[in-house]
Amino acid sequence: MTTAVERDMKVTDVKVSHRDISQTFGSTTIVVLTADRPRDTVANVPGFTEELLKAAYSVRNWKPTAGVRVVLRDYDGAPLGSALEQSGWKVVGWDESDPGTVFVSFSELQERYGKWPSRIGPA
Repeated sequence: MTTAVERDMKVTDVKVSHRDISQTFGSTTIVVLTADRPRDTVANVPGFTEELLKAAYSVRNWKPTAGVRVVLRDYDGAPLGSALEQSGWKVVGWDESDPGTVFVSFSELQERYGKWPSRIGPA
């Protein structure tokens, strides 16, 4: 999967990992996709971000019960989270000071991409 993302999305050093967060009654999981910033300028930021989210949501190793976080290192383009919100996404977490990082909740991903694990992957 990471090779396809690197090829199709023109990003490098793609890694998918997870973080378990302890809670009073069990734990919840965040799937994290990290990559170096894209080699080329991203013209369609919402579409680009959605493809990265799809790739992370399709990983079968960990169910993203809390959601998915995308981190593009050294990214200085339009904020990924802002682009998603402008294209109709509702449950998105992001910070203007870190334009290459966005968090999307599991419920939002299920609404968009269906039941996990999804058969979707990078375009």
